[in-house]
Amino acid sequence: MKEELRKNKSEVKKKFSVLIFGEGRTEKRFSQKMRENEKFLHHISKITKLEPVFRIGCHHGNSPSTILERAVVMADDGDYDSAIALIDVDQLKNNFPKNWEVKKQELDKKAHDHYISIVWQVENFEDEITRVFQAQEKISHAQAKKLYESDMDLVMRSKSPYAKKIYHSIKASHENKLALKE
Repeated sequence: MKEELRKNKSEVKKKFSVLIFGEGRTEKRFSQKMRENEKFLHHISKITKLEPVFRIGCHHGNSPSTILERAVVMADDGDYDSAIALIDVDQLKNNFPKNWEVKKQELDKKAHDHYISIVWQVENFEDEITRVFQAQEKISHAQAKKLYESDMDLVMRSKSPYAKKIYHSIKASHENKLALKE
C-alpha cells in the first residue's frame, strides 16, 4: 500500500526530493554545500529528469542506531524520492566493538526496509575528506583538516569518494522507482 502511494505521488511530481541525514555539523555543512553545487545538481537532474530538492537533517553525537532511527522518522514523515543516512563506521565500532559487523548488517536491513540508503564512512567523514586533501595537495594531516574545515567549497571540488557514494545512492533510488513503475 505504501509503495502504491509513493508511486502515485511521484508520478505528478515536478521535483526529485532527497533527504540526507547525518550525525554531525560537518556532514550537515558538506550536504548543504552539495545542495548548492551546480555540477552535482546537474548530474542529479540529468539522471532523474527532474529538479533535485534536498532536505538536510542531522543529530549530533549519537549512535549509528539513533542516527538511522531519526532518519527513518524523517523519511517516513516526508515523501522523499531518495533518502540517505550518513553513518560513520568508527562510531559503530566504538559502540559495538565485538559484533559491529552484525550490527552493521542489522542497520542495513532496517534502512532497506524503510527505503533508505546508508552511506558508510571508512572511519568518519572528517578523516575521509582529510585523506583526500592529503593525497591531492601533498600536505600534512593537520593542514588538510584545517583546509577542509575552512573551505567546504573545496571539499565539493575535491575528488572525494564521499560525494560519489551519495550520487550513486540517489541514482540507485531513482532506478528502483523506475523499476517499480514498470
